[in-house]
Formats: sequence, structure tokens, C-alpha cells
Amino acid sequence: MPARVGVAAGKRLGNAVLRNRIKRKIRAAVLQIYPRISNSFDLIIIARAPIVDASVASIVTALTETLQHAQVIGQNE
Repeated sequence: MPARVGVAAGKRLGNAVLRNRIKRKIRAAVLQIYPRISNSFDLIIIARAPIVDASVASIVTALTETLQHAQVIGQNE
């Protein structure tokens, strides 16, 4: 079964337009690293305040480091 990824952004981050923009950035970042995620995982990514000003590249870096630490993706990939 392929990995599934859910994205959540709470109302504390801002209005609906800003929350949707943040979720689109996260989804774009996940698409870049999705082939590296092990198939048996279901992930929920919850957006926090510092992501408001983050670029997709910095989100990719943060997600990669976090998922490597959680052993969802390999260290040498």
C-alpha cells in the first residue's frame, strides 16, 4: 500500500487564503520527497507558525531532516 500524506493548518495561522497557500506549499514539498517515503506509512503534517514565511525549498529540507530522524526515509538518500 503506498504511503498516504495528510496536511492540516489551523486557524491560528491566518485566514483561509493563507492557510490554503501554506497547505499548497507543504504539498509541493511532499511531492518532491514522496518517492523516498516508505510505502507502509501514513503521515499527518501539521503546519505551525514559522511556516508562514518559509519557501518550498526550506520546507523540503525541514521535512527531509524530520523524516530521516523518524526513519521514514533513508539517511543516505
